[in-house]
Amino acid sequence: MNKLLGLMFAALLLPATADATKNSLGFAAGSTYGVGLSYALDLDSGHGFQLTGLPYWSEDGGLIAAGANYRYTFHQNGRVGIYGSFGIAGMMSKDTYQNCDWNEDTQVDNCTDVVEESFNLASGPGVGLQMFFWENMVVRFELPLTMRYGTDGFGITPIPNVALMYRWGD
Repeated sequence: MNKLLGLMFAALLLPATADATKNSLGFAAGSTYGVGLSYALDLDSGHGFQLTGLPYWSEDGGLIAAGANYRYTFHQNGRVGIYGSFGIAGMMSKDTYQNCDWNEDTQVDNCTDVVEESFNLASGPGVGLQMFFWENMVVRFELPLTMRYGTDGFGITPIPNVALMYRWGD
């Protein structure tokens, strides 16, 4: 497993050594982006990669969300770019709470502990628009055709992706 992770990391670094890069850090949310803090690497050749994640867990429940996205920029000028992408994301959540019903006859609350768990996996291609403003800010809006499977079953839905990021680099 460690060898596989090492090979994947090396594959991400190989294009970065041959090409000028831009790094971005910010927040993203969407069906194939995932939800949470996001890091993106954009190469001058038009290829780009984005990783997003949000781990939050406590004894009452929480949310773990993650996503990985490959992007290729078709055209870009100084302010706007159009790109195509392919992403995969997953989410798992758990919520624990008490559900109480008042019983009029006994004058007592009947409480039961309720545990709700859900998961969702999503993957698919998309087309997006990225807009650059100020000197180092980028906003991405993308509409993917998402194939998803989760607690609610299987579906094909166009759930949008959005990112707001700060850019730096060559």
